[in-house]
Amino acid sequence: MKIEHWLPESQCSEAEKLDFKNMLAVCMGNAGKPYDCTTCDTHRQNKYLKINPLDKHLIQKIKYHTRTGEIYSDDAQINDDLNNTLNLNYEGPDFSLCLNRRNVLEVCLEKMNKQRKDRPEDWNQSFLRKMLGYYESKDNEGKYKEYSGIIIWYLKARLKSDC
Repeated sequence: MKIEHWLPESQCSEAEKLDFKNMLAVCMGNAGKPYDCTTCDTHRQNKYLKINPLDKHLIQKIKYHTRTGEIYSDDAQINDDLNNTLNLNYEGPDFSLCLNRRNVLEVCLEKMNKQRKDRPEDWNQSFLRKMLGYYESKDNEGKYKEYSGIIIWYLKARLKSDC
């Protein structure tokens, strides 16, 4: 993990460089690999991000294809950040972000099916909210579960559709 600035440091005043509201904890993004194999902040380098990762309204515009694990948005600027600036649909010989997301969702759905007798129709609002709370919470080390974004998105979509 490393510290990244939402506004690129090269475009910040000295005060903005030290402003905690401009800092984010991010993954290493395949640092040390060729540029095409990098993701997240490492791929971004010094480019301006159109989406503020701390803006929940904008984050709600992020979606996933559950069959492929691909992350996307119907908002063209957000989609550009996801695919080009951050390379968050990276598929390479060493790992695949899409495959990892899809696998995490499949494991979650298998657990949910076991808890509810293999019947998704038994996933009532209470059960879905409980699962959502689990994936939105941090572990004992203060970390979120890996690739929890796709699961949180999926559970919120199910909760909306069950209304």
